[in-house]
Amino acid sequence: MTLASDLAQSLACPRTKLPLKEVTLGPAEVAALKKIPRTGFQTGDYGTGDGSAFLTAGDGRYYPIAGNFPVVLYPELLVPTGSADSVDLYDPRYHEAYEEMAHYNAIGQSGAAKLDAATLDRLMGRLAETQPAPETFPDLETVWVDSRHDAISQLEAYRYLAPLNGKNYLQLGGSGSHAVKALLAGAGRATLLTPMIGEARQGHALAAHYGVADRFDAVVAIGEELPFVDNTFDAIYSGGCIHHMRTEYAFAELQRVLAPGGRFSSVDPWKTALHGIGTKAFGKRECGVFCRPINPDRLRPIAIFGDHLVRRHGPYLRYPFIVLEKFGVKLPLRAMLALGRFDDGLGRLTGTLNVMGSSIMFAGQKAR
Repeated sequence: MTLASDLAQSLACPRTKLPLKEVTLGPAEVAALKKIPRTGFQTGDYGTGDGSAFLTAGDGRYYPIAGNFPVVLYPELLVPTGSADSVDLYDPRYHEAYEEMAHYNAIGQSGAAKLDAATLDRLMGRLAETQPAPETFPDLETVWVDSRHDAISQLEAYRYLAPLNGKNYLQLGGSGSHAVKALLAGAGRATLLTPMIGEARQGHALAAHYGVADRFDAVVAIGEELPFVDNTFDAIYSGGCIHHMRTEYAFAELQRVLAPGGRFSSVDPWKTALHGIGTKAFGKRECGVFCRPINPDRLRPIAIFGDHLVRRHGPYLRYPFIVLEKFGVKLPLRAMLALGRFDDGLGRLTGTLNVMGSSIMFAGQKAR
C-alpha cells in the first residue's frame, strides 16, 4: 500500500505536528504495539487498520492505515506495549466526535454499501446530468448549490472561495461531495477529512464514479487536530460541520494549515429562538448527536483571522423549510433560492436579519 505522494508529503501528527511517513511493519513489530489506553468512555476503534501499513513520525508510535485511508486520530494511536501514554475521550477535542462516531459511522457504512450509480448521482444533484464547465462555479446556482435550506449561505461561501482552478482544497467533514465538486470546478487536488471511515469510503466511491479519484484523498481525523503540516491548503470548505466541533481548537487549526493568502468558508446553523421552539415541537433532525448551533461565544475564535466576515440568512423561512423536509416535502432548489432571497429581503426591511437569521456563513483569509 502506498499513499498518493501529495498526501504523504502533507500528513503530520495531530499532536506534535511533526511530518509523518508511511512504513511497513512485520508481524513481530505489530505484536509489540497496543492501542493507546483510553479513559472516559468506550466507543469507536479502528484497530490496526490493514495490519501492516502505518504512519509514524519516527518516535516509535504509529497511526494505522485502513483501506488506503490514513486514520490520524490521536485516540487511535498505536504505542509500544510498555508505554504509559493514555487519552481521555472526555477531552473536549475528542468528546463530540467519539460520542457521535457510532451514529455517523453506521450511516456512512450503510451508504457506502449501497453506492450504485444512481445513488452517487443523487449525492451530486444536477451536477450528475449537467457536467458544467469549471468556470461556471459557483454562479450556475442550481447546478453547483445543493444545500436547500442553506442555499443562499452556501452560494456566498462558494463565491468566497472561487475560483478553484489549480487549488489544493480541503473538505472539512461530510461524505466527500464538496471535495469532488471542487475537482469538477477546477481544483488541482482535493482532500476529505472526516472522523468517520464510512464517510471516507463514500467519498472515495464518489470520486471514482466521477473520474477524479487520482486527485482525491480521504483522511480519518478531526477538525480540532488537523493532521497536516502548516500551509498545506489554498481553500477549505465546511458544510454544516463546524457546529459539531470545539471552535477554539478548530479555527486555530484552520488558520495553521491554510497557505498564506488561503481562504476558508463554512455554512452552519445559528442559534435563534426558532431553533429552540422547533426542536421542542418537532424534534431534532438527527437524534443522538450533539448538533449545537453556532452562537456568539463559539464564533468568537474566528478573530484569529484578522480578515474574516460573517453573514446571516434565513430569518423566517429556514426552520419551516426544515420542518417540511422532515415530513418529506422538498421544494425545487430554484424555488428555495428565490424564497431565500425574499426571506433575506424581508429580514433587511424589518431589521431582523441579524437577529433571527438562522443560517450563517462565516469565512476567513490567512495573511499573505
